[in-house]
Amino acid sequence: MKWRTKEHVTKYMASDPEYNMKKQKIWYNKIKQNANSYYWIVHFDETPIGLVSMEVNEKHKYCLWAYYIGEEGFIKKVGGIIPLYFYNFIFSKTYINKIIAHVMMGNENVRKLHLLQGYNEIGVLKDHIFKNFKFYDVYHMELYSSNWHKIKCQYMKYQADFETGNSFTLDK
Repeated sequence: MKWRTKEHVTKYMASDPEYNMKKQKIWYNKIKQNANSYYWIVHFDETPIGLVSMEVNEKHKYCLWAYYIGEEGFIKKVGGIIPLYFYNFIFSKTYINKIIAHVMMGNENVRKLHLLQGYNEIGVLKDHIFKNFKFYDVYHMELYSSNWHKIKCQYMKYQADFETGNSFTLDK
């Protein structure tokens, strides 16, 4: 809950969760009930630092994913490599063919990172998010398994075990 309500995290989220334990428990129970949702706590040097989540569409073999780093001191240190662990897992251990990412306008570092890591920018969802009394556009981006397999050789060292629980650890 502390991470989900930090300004540097919520700034680029579609929602604005409030610091409220009762609502946090409702949110947690809701995601726990959804068989197509997956959440992992990211650890670095045995310290929990962030979260990775995905919503899977089994029929069409894609997922919509998101991540954030709740501990600000780790953003520059590992922000760009967390996706690599996720992509290696998704495209080597699952049947997923496509990963979808939605990036809010203004989050240019993540947009550039996704493009560097093989995403195609499909389009812009105009006025897609309404928060803080303002509409925000959202970039719709897709990473295909075939694109990842063309460039993955340079990123193969980024491996983590997502399958054994609800957390994974980044290498130093």
